[in-house]
Amino acid sequence: MREFGEVKRAWLGVVIQQVDAALAKSFGLEHARGALVSYADPEGPAAKAGIKAGDVILEIDGNDVQDSRSLPPLVGRHAPGDRIRLLLMRDGKSMKVQVKLEGLPSAKIVDTAADWSGLSLEQLSARQAQRLNLDGAVVVRKVQPGSPAARAGLQQGDVLVSVAGVALETPSQFLDLTQSFKPGASAALLVLREDRSLFIALERP
Repeated sequence: MREFGEVKRAWLGVVIQQVDAALAKSFGLEHARGALVSYADPEGPAAKAGIKAGDVILEIDGNDVQDSRSLPPLVGRHAPGDRIRLLLMRDGKSMKVQVKLEGLPSAKIVDTAADWSGLSLEQLSARQAQRLNLDGAVVVRKVQPGSPAARAGLQQGDVLVSVAGVALETPSQFLDLTQSFKPGASAALLVLREDRSLFIALERP
């Protein structure tokens, strides 16, 4: 913040999902572990290093990636320009890849942690929205521990499609909608998580 006037976030450029027992078997893993790459942004650092959909990321710089939730914090330890070493599983064979991380592309980010919901949200990129067949949506960047969002079960990486039946297009729209909630009121959020949809009730204290 002192040097650049803003937070510089490292970006790997992949969409990941959980590896379950069935997927682990199909990828030649002894048990469910790692983060499965379901999409690699063509302009992102991972794709430039040769990483593609179907790769399972097992380690970053020697640190085990136990599941998909383990990956973002490991990447987040680094700064744009850092080089990281990844151990992958591809077509039943392990391979090592070096990736030079880049800065997270500019995007609309709304930090609502100071608001009652406890969410940090980011605009879904046009490429991600197209992949998910959405006109627009927002993605959860962070959930404040102990917040209403955390108690409702929202997670980092969740894509919020609608609130109380109203389609979401921007993070600020989410903030406008939830500000109108009265204490004790709740509304159904339509969420996409790891290629499946579910409804989650968000209640204002």
